[in-house]
Amino acid sequence: MKLGTTKTTITIDEDTWKKFTLIVIEKYGYRKKNQVIEQLIKEFIREHEWPMTFDAIWAFEEDMKELRGSFKERVLMAHLSQPLGKPLHRYMGKLIMEEDAFILSGKDKKTEMTSEIFIPREKIQEVFLGWDDVLRRWRDTRAWISPLRVRFEEDGKLKTLYIYIKKEEGKVYGRENSKIFEKLKLIWKIKSPEN
Repeated sequence: MKLGTTKTTITIDEDTWKKFTLIVIEKYGYRKKNQVIEQLIKEFIREHEWPMTFDAIWAFEEDMKELRGSFKERVLMAHLSQPLGKPLHRYMGKLIMEEDAFILSGKDKKTEMTSEIFIPREKIQEVFLGWDDVLRRWRDTRAWISPLRVRFEEDGKLKTLYIYIKKEEGKVYGRENSKIFEKLKLIWKIKSPEN
């Protein structure tokens, strides 16, 4: 046995194992089950370990109002480019979610400057998954992936962020929005306006 590896035995439903084996053989070839299982375990750890890192695009409320007024941004760049294009956004970078805060770090496409936003858990007032009167479902975006809206306090003022999140190797921005929404609500105990 190689140093740094372990051999283990698990009990699993026979039909489930057969289906898994067939899919692995079809997609990756014979004798690749170990690599697939190891990758699944690594993915599981990454999804449950702090900090969690995602690719993200975002805009503040005032940015969104400006972007939706631009025919090029709203119609050509965001609306017609879906499903694999990018929804309306001003910033592009990473979302790093820690146990007590999250950080958005990325580039402003308008100024080309890099910036970082640190939002402690206690400053977040509410989270919402869906559209509103600023980012409208049919007029500003395609309707199949809901934006994550985060309202937080900064310097005594309430600010609103619209965020689309994907796994680092993912293709579609917004795929991880519901996962982060649930973590913010359940783990961080942050209220949603629908509650």
